[in-house]
Amino acid sequence: MLAEALRAILWKAKDLGFIGGFDMGRLVLHGGALHDVLYLDDVLARVSLARLCHTLSTARALDDMPDVKSQFTHLLYQLLLDRSERVCFEAILCLLGKFDNTERTEDRAAGWILLTREILELPETPSVSGKEYQTKDTLPPKPTKDKRSSKLKRPQPLIKLVMRRLESSFRSSSRPLLHSAARIVLEMGKSRAAAFALGVYEDKGADLQAYDVESSDLDLNESSQHKVTRRKTSSLPLSDGTGGKDTFASLLASLLEVVRTTVACECVFVRAMVMKALIWMQSPHESFDELESMIASELSDPTWPSALLNDVLLTLHARFKASPDMAITLLEIARIFATKAPGKIDADVLQLLWKVGSCFCALFGNHMISLAA
Repeated sequence: MLAEALRAILWKAKDLGFIGGFDMGRLVLHGGALHDVLYLDDVLARVSLARLCHTLSTARALDDMPDVKSQFTHLLYQLLLDRSERVCFEAILCLLGKFDNTERTEDRAAGWILLTREILELPETPSVSGKEYQTKDTLPPKPTKDKRSSKLKRPQPLIKLVMRRLESSFRSSSRPLLHSAARIVLEMGKSRAAAFALGVYEDKGADLQAYDVESSDLDLNESSQHKVTRRKTSSLPLSDGTGGKDTFASLLASLLEVVRTTVACECVFVRAMVMKALIWMQSPHESFDELESMIASELSDPTWPSALLNDVLLTLHARFKASPDMAITLLEIARIFATKAPGKIDADVLQLLWKVGSCFCALFGNHMISLAA
C-alpha cells in the first residue's frame, strides 16, 4: 500500500503546480515521512522512493530551491547502500538517467558524467554474504547511537561504490540476480555511449580524485549508519587500499572481467544479457578482439534459441545508431553471427543491420567489399 502511495506522489510530482505548492523539504529531512521509508520492511516502497527522489532531484520546478533538490539527491545516494539489490539497482538506474521510456541522450550522458565524477564519503557498512543477497531483501541497517558506527571513511568515488556492488552481485549463483546485474551494466554502457556521442570521454589512465570544497551531510542525523557525505574537489588521489591507485581503467577492467566470467552460467538468457552488456560497454577506442572471441565461442553452443540470437543482433543495431564510428567493427561481429549460426538468424534482422551499417561505412567502400566477400 505504501509503494502505491509513493507511486501516486511520483505521478503528481510531474505536475509543476503540485511541486510548487508542496513543502518538499520537510518530507525529506531526517524524521520526515520519506526519510523514514528507508527503514521500512517494504522493498517496493524503497524502489518507489528511489524513483521519486530522482524525479524531484531533477525537477526544473525546484531549480530555485537547490537545497531541497540536493536533499533528494542525498536520499537517493543513501539507497545505494540498501541491503536489497533490487533497491540498489533501481537507485543506480535513476542515477544513470534510465528512468522511463522518454529518456534523452543528454540525460543519459549526464548520468555517466555523474557516475564517474561524484565523490562520496561513506561509513563502514555491515558486510553481507552472497547468500544473504540472493535469499532475501533485508532491511537497511537501522540507526544506532554508537558514535563509532557513524565515523566516516576516506572519500570514495561513486563509480567505485557502484562497481564493487555489481562485482559482488556477479559472484552470486542466483540466475535472476546475475541477469539483473548484467542489465545494470548494459544500462551503464548506454549512458557511457551517450556521453561519447556528446564528446565526453573519461581519462581512463588518470587517478580517481576526491573533491575538496565544503561537504554537506546526506543524513542530518549524526547517529545514522546511513550517513553519507559529498565532496567536491581535492587533489589527493584515492588509494585502492593495497598501495596502488584506482583509475577508471582499473575499475572498468575489474568489473568487465567479472562480467565475462558470467558466460560460464548454464542459463542462456543470462549469457545473452551479458553479451548485450559487453556490446554496450565496448568503447570505440578499445580492441574488439576479446569481445569477438567470446561471441564466436558462445555461438558454437547449439542450445542458443533463434529468438535470443536475433535479440542480440538487434542490440548491435542499437549500438550502431548510438556509435556510428563503430560500424565497421560491429559489422565484423554481425558476420560472426551469420557464419556461426546461419540457420538461426532472421534474414530481415541481418539485412536491417547490414543496411544501417553500410550507410555508416559509406566512406569505407573497400572495407565493405572485403566484408561482403
